[in-house]
Amino acid sequence: MTLAGIILSFLAASTSLSKDTTLNVRPLENGCCVISIEPNHGGILANCTYQGLRKVPTCLPRNVTTLLLSHNNIVELPNRAFVHMSALKLLDLSFNSLKYLNSGSFYGLSQLQSLNLASNRLRYDNNSFAPTLFKPLVSLLKLSINNNSENTPYPDVSLSKLTSLVSLDMDGNSGFCNMQILRNTTFSSVPFLKYVNISNCNIIDTEHLTFHLLKGLHTIDVSLNQNMGFENFSKASFGLGGTAIKHFEATLKPMPLLSYLDLSNNKLQRLSKDTLKELEMIPNVTVDLRGNPIQCSCQAIDFLRWMKLNLHKLSNLSQVTCQYDNASSFSMAKLRQIVEELESECKHADAALGIVTASSCICIVLIICVALGYRHRWSIRYMYHIGRRRFWRNREVVEERQYQYDVFVSYAESDRDIVIEEMIPELETKAGLRMCIHQRDFMPGQAIASNIVDAIDNSRKTLIVLSPAFLGSDWCVFEYQIALQSRVNRRQDNLLVLMYEHVPVKDLPKEMALLLSNNSYLEYNADVYGKETFWQSLVESLKTAQPLE
Repeated sequence: MTLAGIILSFLAASTSLSKDTTLNVRPLENGCCVISIEPNHGGILANCTYQGLRKVPTCLPRNVTTLLLSHNNIVELPNRAFVHMSALKLLDLSFNSLKYLNSGSFYGLSQLQSLNLASNRLRYDNNSFAPTLFKPLVSLLKLSINNNSENTPYPDVSLSKLTSLVSLDMDGNSGFCNMQILRNTTFSSVPFLKYVNISNCNIIDTEHLTFHLLKGLHTIDVSLNQNMGFENFSKASFGLGGTAIKHFEATLKPMPLLSYLDLSNNKLQRLSKDTLKELEMIPNVTVDLRGNPIQCSCQAIDFLRWMKLNLHKLSNLSQVTCQYDNASSFSMAKLRQIVEELESECKHADAALGIVTASSCICIVLIICVALGYRHRWSIRYMYHIGRRRFWRNREVVEERQYQYDVFVSYAESDRDIVIEEMIPELETKAGLRMCIHQRDFMPGQAIASNIVDAIDNSRKTLIVLSPAFLGSDWCVFEYQIALQSRVNRRQDNLLVLMYEHVPVKDLPKEMALLLSNNSYLEYNADVYGKETFWQSLVESLKTAQPLE
């Protein structure tokens, strides 16, 4: 047995030796370490840090329980490297140059509870983390594998053997963690995890049930994952300090033991109603909201009321600020006063909003009415004048109506010659028709519009003398629109068009173009031999009454 082994055997057997006793053994050529008794647990601690070791020393006692090998130059762990240390409970191999782990490197360490492999050069693949690597570690509770090789994935196959694991640290503070996606199966083999640190691991997305099986989870840190997708992260977001979260949704019900939710130093303005309900179902949870621009407005009043009623769930409340819309901010230490003032302001805001909404509705209705009025302006004007005339004259409408005139002639002033010099002689003198001519028959002192409506209403038919001048006259267009409305109301084809001068179809009003395409019209004939036939056709058309199809 080596000298160190003899000394440690003596220490373990002695009852008179103080637990604070420390014996230093000079390093031998093979690299032995400082041996001491652990003050807390009474176990044997071997401190081999900063020794420049390239391999695990063989001079260590078999009953060592804590082995510190950090800050050395160990490159590889051979098979059965610790087989002679079956009592080992804590093994620290951090800050070495480890590149390779053999599948049997940890053979014999069935009592090991804590393993630190942080800050080495291990790749998270099957070469460094063989599927059976951790199989002997049936008692392992804590594993740290953070800060290893850059841009390598998560070794979920090898971790599947650690069925007792409660703490997993893959934190990539130096950017060496590259998990990218948290899948539903990522932690399925380690259901007893209570603490998970996967911050700065370049997580982009998370499947819906990633943390569903972790019923005992206390804390999960996924901070500093700047591109993390939160659309499906609602069941797995706890310990989110220092990210850029603006909206937080979480289903916390499956984790009743959650005790601390770190949301500090983000961009949260408020928590959703669903998340607040989830938090109320966890009796002992504490929420840290420091460094967030909590919104002090009517939109966030429900969240502020929840904070007021759940002060026992909020940590460091005096370090939380509330920001108003005018960019001013106040400490949440005055939360009760802030809520009372906002409730008063929001009541007035709701009343003002109601007035604005009602006014907007009235304006919309008025706009619609104006639009409909403009669309049916001719019908409205016609009905107005008809009603006005019948009211003042107190006339009764009879089914078999007798008309004062046979025809009302609508024409432009520049076309008056055909009316005065030709129509009157042909239609009144020869044919005996009663014509209504505005220059002769309109009642003096009465509004022009009323005269027009009266003339059309008291005439069996209306004759339009169509020409470019007619279309250029506002009163002529008005007479045409009233005649159209009368045609619809009477349900009779009482509108006749005389094409006095040619008008291109593109210049015609849409209604007139449609009327001329569906109904016959007369063209003025100045030919000596065709005049007689023209006037006969016009007289016959004015005397004939046909129902509107």
